[in-house]
Amino acid sequence: MDHYLFTYKTDLPVSLEEAWAFFSNPNNLARIQTFPPVNVSQEGDSILIRVPYTGNRIQFKTTIFSESPPHEFKDKMENPPFPFSYWEHTHQFVKGKDGTIMIDHVCFASVVPASLAAKGLTLMFKSREKQVNNHLRP
Repeated sequence: MDHYLFTYKTDLPVSLEEAWAFFSNPNNLARIQTFPPVNVSQEGDSILIRVPYTGNRIQFKTTIFSESPPHEFKDKMENPPFPFSYWEHTHQFVKGKDGTIMIDHVCFASVVPASLAAKGLTLMFKSREKQVNNHLRP
């Protein structure tokens, strides 16, 4: 199965260190992931994610396998949810002119056409961008 790369950039109104602190806390994923909403719990380096509106039938685990504070961390999902069959996510943080630029790189494989999966990812990351900025703006 072919793998594809999806990239999304988000301007954050906080310092590199503040951005790292926010995204290093797995509980903040539940605060920013509203499409679909999720429940999050941590198990060591792994994060268990459940989608409550499905009665928690949809659940998956992601494991952080690389960290370079405060610039980057990587996670890989085990048994990712439909439509994905593979998911590896690199979160990068770089100093920007007025804060931090967060760059998400998602390497994925999908059971639907990659262009359709990418549209869904765009919707998800736009929703996250709005929620992140609501939480981080002074």
